[in-house]
Amino acid sequence: MIESLSLITYHLFLSLNSPPLFAAKLFEKFDFGSTGRLIVCSALVGVVSGLIAVLLTFSVRFVEDQMVGVYAYAGIQWVSPAEKKTESSASEEIRAKDSDHVSNPFIAPESQRDSFFGLYEFPRYGVIILLIPAIGGLICGMLVWSFAPEAEGEGIECLVKSYHHRNGMMRFRSVSVKILATITTIGSGGSAGTGGPLAMIGGGIGSLLARKLKTNAQERRALLMAGAAGAIGALFQSPFGGALFAAEILYCSTAVEFPILFPCIIASLVGYATGELFFAKFQPILLPENFTFFHVADVPWIVPFAVAGILIGWFQVKLLHEIRNRFFSRIEIPEIFKPALGGLLLGCIALFLSPVRGSGYSYLQPIFDGSLSLNVLLCLLFFKILATSFTISSGGSGGLITPSLFLGGMFGYAFGLLGQSICNGIGLPGLAPAPTTFMLLGMGALLGSVGKIPLTATVLVCDMIHSYELLIPILIVNLLQLAVHSPRTTMFREQLIGKEDSPVYLGDFSNDLLMRIYIDDLPIHRPKPLVIPSHTPLADLMPLLAGNSATLFPVVDEAGSPCGFLFAGDVRSAFQSHGPYKRMVAADLTLRQDMVLTPKDDLLTALKTMVRFATDEIPIASGPEKKEIVFLLRKEDILRAYHTQLAGYQRNDDTEMG
Repeated sequence: MIESLSLITYHLFLSLNSPPLFAAKLFEKFDFGSTGRLIVCSALVGVVSGLIAVLLTFSVRFVEDQMVGVYAYAGIQWVSPAEKKTESSASEEIRAKDSDHVSNPFIAPESQRDSFFGLYEFPRYGVIILLIPAIGGLICGMLVWSFAPEAEGEGIECLVKSYHHRNGMMRFRSVSVKILATITTIGSGGSAGTGGPLAMIGGGIGSLLARKLKTNAQERRALLMAGAAGAIGALFQSPFGGALFAAEILYCSTAVEFPILFPCIIASLVGYATGELFFAKFQPILLPENFTFFHVADVPWIVPFAVAGILIGWFQVKLLHEIRNRFFSRIEIPEIFKPALGGLLLGCIALFLSPVRGSGYSYLQPIFDGSLSLNVLLCLLFFKILATSFTISSGGSGGLITPSLFLGGMFGYAFGLLGQSICNGIGLPGLAPAPTTFMLLGMGALLGSVGKIPLTATVLVCDMIHSYELLIPILIVNLLQLAVHSPRTTMFREQLIGKEDSPVYLGDFSNDLLMRIYIDDLPIHRPKPLVIPSHTPLADLMPLLAGNSATLFPVVDEAGSPCGFLFAGDVRSAFQSHGPYKRMVAADLTLRQDMVLTPKDDLLTALKTMVRFATDEIPIASGPEKKEIVFLLRKEDILRAYHTQLAGYQRNDDTEMG
């Protein structure tokens, strides 16, 4: 024992006296080259993203406060619903008697407002309300279209596109432009939040660090999404919500990017801890003591609520894309002025409904307290969707996550009030739903539905109310909506349906070229694959598979009809297990997967099928009936045909240039 300690001490002394040798020994014993570096970088990205989230949040608040001062200087002071309750009952009776005058609870006192033909009220000097959002949009357009056009709009689309199509690359210029454009858009009253821009900014920080360290494409993509996770975790004070967001946001289906989940968890936890130093009391909704989250009477309303949420979500997404595609994309004005036009249209709505300005966070508590009637909620729900569409579709820099939470809260509370009126009308008040419960359900359900991030939305809402008692109900509503909604009904256009559509898994191929090559054009002459009867004992399969290089085999039943496919790896795994494999037959391991293609399919379809089923071989049938398997198409066949065709195009281009 003493000799061993002496030997260790001697080698340590030699290493300390030789720094290069000591460093080599240290790097040999500890994994600083791959996993260790990724963990350290993820934590560092989380710290920076958290600080950026704090900086952007307080910067937006500062600009908003300055704009409130400008409005006050012009004689415009909006009254919140909470302040409205403190007004004298005499003034309320006077307004109630005035049948020709519709009082608006979101605008200035009577002494500071005018009416529109005696029907609608709006603040005096209302031109200020029109000009400030328009000027903010103009500044945003000048910043974005002069320096970084990719920074326009929501921000998440740029993040997703960088992951799928740019190997995690994002210009740092777009990050700085995004910060300034977001401050001007939201600070001037734009109907948007900071969630989407912060996800893009955090992703840009991760991409910048990855480029400085000269990492490979895989680590660069991981750090890109780790930055987004850290920013979301800090903003919403949700340590795991940020990580789930980064893993879910890339696809509009149930696909989740698990390889990046671990670094995103680290970055989100660190970002949450960094943001907690400044957002320690973050809770947009203060729940009363002994608040009951879910009642037995609420259970029958879950399915109708999910159906209504599907319609609201579809309308929100449809209006957002239609305004972008049919109005702002077709209008003949320079791109630099379109955000200003969006701000001007937003101001027209804000003349009558001030809560359409900003993200709507400050109105979540008044909604929860029951300060708004059903008519006001429904009116505000429609115009908030319209105002958000004007801001984002015109190219204004802002996010859709926070407005979707606000919209979901309004929708949920309105649904609860409507249910109460129905139950009271039929004389069954005991079956009425609780509006407060469905407000919280609506916040998570609408965001998960329109953003295709059900797990993220569920965890975010639970962290916002500091309770996980609604975890299961919110998740159930989200899954019901996800099952019915089309994957294309999403706010984010760059989301892909599945991993088989991502160049990360397909490789750097030209999809147009792959679509021009058909399986029938390939010079493949292979014997028919080995067909295995379904009743073949598993013990007899190993000799059959040992001399065959294929990885999957068609399986037929006693009548000779195809009933699925058998993977060689499953057979080997069954032999290596300790189960009763001698009693098993081929049918026990047969998988009924629809992976059969025909010679009329193109190579892009074949490659996507391979990615979808995680195999390097797919069966090719003789005709559209897909009853007889002719041969097995391998991935190497696709690669060979692609490069041959690509070389032919390059030779033709060289000939034309010569």
